[in-house]
Formats: sequence, structure tokens, C-alpha cells
Amino acid sequence: MYSTDRSIRETLAHSGLRLVRVRPQGFEVDGETLRELAGRVHKTQLARKLFEQGKLVCDSNDGEFARNGRRCRDCELKDSTCRPFLRLYLETGEGTALIDLNKPSAERLFEIEDAVRDAKLDLHKIDLRLTVTDHGRWGEVCFAFAD
Repeated sequence: MYSTDRSIRETLAHSGLRLVRVRPQGFEVDGETLRELAGRVHKTQLARKLFEQGKLVCDSNDGEFARNGRRCRDCELKDSTCRPFLRLYLETGEGTALIDLNKPSAERLFEIEDAVRDAKLDLHKIDLRLTVTDHGRWGEVCFAFAD
């Protein structure tokens, strides 16, 4: 569902949840492009999205069941343009940023997660700095330990 209803956008803005889109130039938040974000990983979960002609036609917030009730693994469309994403909830100073990471970006988070685990630390207690590498038509989220 797409909505331009201002009341929905205002409600989300006041909820502390900030929807973040990854662009080649950086992070798009409330119409503004930011070169970096900083915060701590609150949680992650699998999500799936199916696009047709550039429009979202089906999605799943848990990677198991689509909003239309269809089970993802039983879907005959799963081999088309249905893609898995890692949904990242990042606690920032302004609330929680919700970012859907593509596969290369998710792999970057896994690298940081492995390093933190090897050091016997808790990822949820580590401050991270997120930036975007421009790949032309898409952006890759990169993770680093905050200074």
C-alpha cells in the first residue's frame, strides 16, 4: 500500500520510528539525504519484497507469510523478482531507524556481527557508524565501529 496521506506520515514521524531508504548518495530520511547514520542495532529480521515494473506488489515482514496471507515458500512467484532483505532496527538519537538491507549490505552487517562475537562482545551494545557506497543505481550500506 502506498500512501501520501500526511496524517499517516505525521503519525509515523511522532512514533519515533524513522523509515530510511538506502540511495546511492546516502540515506533518505524524511525527504533529506544523510551521508551517514549512527546508532546501535536493536534487532534484525528477515523481510521479502516482490517488485513488478518498479512497484511493490507483495511483501512479507517476516519472510514467511506475505501480507496477502500467502506462504512465501509456496509462492509460485518467488523465483521472479521476489527478494529477501534484512530489516534492521537501528536505535539512533532521534528514535529507531528502520532500514531494509539488500544482500551485500546484510553481508557487511554480518561481518561486523562476527567480529563483535569473536571479541566476546554484544552487538546491541556497540555504537556503529553507517555509510553508503555508491554503486551507480544502488547503494551498499557499510558498517564501522563508531569513534
